[in-house]
Amino acid sequence: MTTEQKDRIVQLRASGKGYKRIAESLNVSVSTVKSYCQRNGLTAVRPEPMLYPAITPEAPHALQGEADSSACRQCGAHIDQIPGRKRKRFCSTACRMKWWRSHKDEMNHRITHTRICAGCGAEIESYGSDERKYCSRSCYINHRFKDAQN
Repeated sequence: MTTEQKDRIVQLRASGKGYKRIAESLNVSVSTVKSYCQRNGLTAVRPEPMLYPAITPEAPHALQGEADSSACRQCGAHIDQIPGRKRKRFCSTACRMKWWRSHKDEMNHRITHTRICAGCGAEIESYGSDERKYCSRSCYINHRFKDAQN
């Protein structure tokens, strides 16, 4: 993608155009435009420009909606945000996992499968794949290789 095309994408997003219209006018794929916009913080098209700052070529990150820093949702530690990248909500994997374990009701999983663990007999609730057979890796190892240990 040329520099002129990139500048034109910024201008068209500032005027409220969507990915498809921008792609058609520049003769590039929609996914190329979408990727460029996401990397450069041009993803949100605001319906009421009077309430929100306009995107300008000088400030393409104006509509990110987040400050350059934020706090961890679990422990409150300071997190430095990198412009043009996805906003971090947690300071570490440990905090992320702890928060999700304590907020299971906030998860948005459409399909949940309930099974019985083949190793210990405990009930397993999983989402996504319905092929899960064990509740944990250690249970899998113990059940799968118990004959090899004897």
